[in-house]
Parts: sequence; C-alpha cells; structure tokens
Amino acid sequence: MPISGELFERVVNAPAVPKGLPLVILLTGFTDAGSAVSGLIDHLQDTTDPKPVAVFDNDVLLDYRARRPVVQFDQDHLTSFAPARLELAVAHDAIGQQFLLLSGYEPDFAWNAFVDAVLELADEFEVSG
Repeated sequence: MPISGELFERVVNAPAVPKGLPLVILLTGFTDAGSAVSGLIDHLQDTTDPKPVAVFDNDVLLDYRARRPVVQFDQDHLTSFAPARLELAVAHDAIGQQFLLLSGYEPDFAWNAFVDAVLELADEFEVSG
C-alpha cells in the first residue's frame, strides 16, 4: 500500500494557507442521494473561488471501471476530457472568510492511506476544530 505522501501532489505556486482554517469535506460516492453532495461541490466551485493546494492521485485512489472519465467527441475527434478530481483547496465564503475545502470523489482504494494523508494535511495546516 502506498504511503500518504504518494497519494497527493502539492500544487506548484499554490496560495499560502493560513494556519487554523476550518476544513469542509465533501466526497461523492454511491450514497450521494439526489446528487446533493455533487450539487454542493459544484456550487462551492462556482462561488468560493477555490485555489488548489494538493491534488490526489486518481491512479491510486479511483476505480476507473466503476467511474469512467467524461469524454466528448465531435464526429471523428475528441473535443474534451474531464477526469475525476479529488483536491484540497483554499476557498472563501460570501463574507470573505477563508476555509479549506476537500472535495471530489470518495476513494475506491487505499482508504487507510487516504485518511493518513488527510490527517497529515490537516495537521500541517493546523485545521481548527
């Protein structure tokens, strides 16, 4: 099983993360009734200007047989490719308060290592309780 440091890559030129921010975690999965979590992720992506700090590795965490990337073709050529994304970002709410947002798919594999990685990041950024 991979160690937590191999599960994510830090984003080059990511914004500085102030210590003590709250952490919001939104993970989609088969229990996303009515796509409530997916809808909230979309809403926060549109309204909170999230800036990625760390991006998790799909090849380690995602079962592509169960969740294929979205691709679009125009007649005979590929026009877009939208792979799943699981990331930690710095965002801000409507009154400018910053928070950390961990959002994306619920991992299919390496749950223990994923939890270790999230705890490592939460410890590093001194996430508030």
